[in-house]
Amino acid sequence: RTLEASIQINHNYAARAHVDAHNLGPSRIIALGAHSGGELWTADRGVLDARGAWRGFDGNSAHRTEPFEGERFSVILFTPDAYNRLSRAVCAEALALGLSAVSTDATSDDAYFRRFRDLGAVDEASFDAFTARHFKANPPRTGAGALSVETTGYAAGRGWGWIAWHDPAPPPRGAVVRADDDDDDALLERCGSSVVRRFPRNQTGLHVVELDVRATPSGELALRLLSVERFGLYQHTAAESRRFHDWALSRPSHRVVVACITDTAMAKTRPLPRICYDALAALGAPEDLTLVGYREPFAFVGLAGAPRGAAAYALDAGKKQSKDLLRIDATLAAADDAGQGTYELRDVATTRLHVLDHLRDATVDDDDTGETGDDRGGEPADHVGGAVARRGPNPKRRRRGGS
Repeated sequence: RTLEASIQINHNYAARAHVDAHNLGPSRIIALGAHSGGELWTADRGVLDARGAWRGFDGNSAHRTEPFEGERFSVILFTPDAYNRLSRAVCAEALALGLSAVSTDATSDDAYFRRFRDLGAVDEASFDAFTARHFKANPPRTGAGALSVETTGYAAGRGWGWIAWHDPAPPPRGAVVRADDDDDDALLERCGSSVVRRFPRNQTGLHVVELDVRATPSGELALRLLSVERFGLYQHTAAESRRFHDWALSRPSHRVVVACITDTAMAKTRPLPRICYDALAALGAPEDLTLVGYREPFAFVGLAGAPRGAAAYALDAGKKQSKDLLRIDATLAAADDAGQGTYELRDVATTRLHVLDHLRDATVDDDDTGETGDDRGGEPADHVGGAVARRGPNPKRRRRGGS
């Protein structure tokens, strides 16, 4: 018996890169027959050799069949998102085949599969009230070299995001280099010793802030805003990916680059190409940053010319219509064992808030400040990075499964 609800058998079929349609995600594959090659390439786990052995993979991450010679059969086990809305006759047939994740009760969802499903809509007005309370209770990090970034994807209130940095003396009005369609002056605000740049909701692509490092008269590190960019990776994936790549690789050494989304970085059927990840690598991204998915919140703090692993990122990978709010706080400091003008990220903290939980639990006291007791903090998120900064394929189409 299996935990899956559906079986697919392929004969000499070489699937092109794609993402499965109507698959909750967890899948298994075995390849049989006298053949060579034919491994399963996956965007998140690399190449899997399934010849004669079951291998697990995520059908909602890009995958394809590697070239092969000979006769190749592949058997795929997966669970459609309608596994609990089947007729009695289909359930009986599936159970006879040993496929146990089948049901006629649409009101009941298996606990294991529930975490892979879109868990519900976020009311926009409630989300706005929550983010106002949350920002008040959790302002950006302050102090010398402080950096903060917060983000949600489209499914959480049509997106939310801001980037903040320590600068006791912000640039004069109109001094920012505008590289997107927004009025940067109107979106800049002061929060203590930090400047906050908010980004409009429901705006696709990657928002990027470029900062220069300077010393204040007292000798502390401050960050000066140089430019704000929006890379339209959603609408013009190939051209804007190339522009982002060329932009990142041309940044002077030790320039600080902070990024977030407020909708989605990529289109549902046009994933980010490899050169986007090469661009992030040039800013210090670790080796495991290989997939930013559709409507998945993403935040990044990096340094131009930094070695791999110097940057910090937060990503809610693998969730359909993620409702999580992600945040990174970090402090830029002069590196102890490097030359003058070399910096590193220290005291990096990444946190995650499950927005739906906070909306369900929120209770506002009109006689108090309007803050809720559970809007503070959050659980640790996935990735923390920090190291010395020195100079120094993911195409997919959404379709039916087959590997």
